[in-house]
Amino acid sequence: MFFVPRTDFKPFLATTSFPVLITELASIIGQYVLAFRKGEAGFEPIVLTDIGFGRNLYVRRDGKWMSRYQPLCLQGYPFRLELSEQGKQCLHLAKEHLVSASTPEGHPIFDQDGEYTETVQKYFSILEKMEVAHQRTLRGCHILEQEGLFAEWDLKIRMQQDTDPVGIPGLYKIDPERLLSLSGQKLAYLKDNGILTFALSQPMSMKHVSILMERASYLMRQEAGERKVTRPSGPKPSFDLSDDEMISF
Repeated sequence: MFFVPRTDFKPFLATTSFPVLITELASIIGQYVLAFRKGEAGFEPIVLTDIGFGRNLYVRRDGKWMSRYQPLCLQGYPFRLELSEQGKQCLHLAKEHLVSASTPEGHPIFDQDGEYTETVQKYFSILEKMEVAHQRTLRGCHILEQEGLFAEWDLKIRMQQDTDPVGIPGLYKIDPERLLSLSGQKLAYLKDNGILTFALSQPMSMKHVSILMERASYLMRQEAGERKVTRPSGPKPSFDLSDDEMISF
């Protein structure tokens, strides 16, 4: 089995949000809008890469990422780490990156002994570290939820003056009034668990909504001048490859 690594960010043109980890907070807050979504595992932090335009506003058509920092979840792509039915961690590969042995750019997945090659093992190690950080992030969000710090975020954006505002459903934010009302003891508890800065940073990141609006406005003007606009089909609400798009091994 052979695979080709990601060469650009075109696979994420239609991805409108990405999960983030507590360990990358310092790099995120200066360049992205941080929000939360609630899933089966509870609340999780995300960065918004779209505000109703219909595609990732951080990726150019040529596949370049328009920011100095890319979310960590992109480092493990095209692989994903999951537990097998036997409870063993195994890799899943995005199907479009599986190639034949005759492909010049292809890299073998297994060596002659049936073990992951050094290249694939590097992906595996990255994903293992990310999973540790992910569990830490979930625990931090659980503490924030216990303190009642999450509030629904009714974010609506008017893309043009003559259009109705576009809402982004399912978003949550930190309630700043609730945060400021916490006792010194509880604030110290949040600090000791490494999540006070996390809670303080989310409201601060909301100022970057204006940056996303500027990006969307620029792209609308750019695409208005094109004879034919090719948009990604069906924006993906988040960075989450379905099982139909992955191969397990």
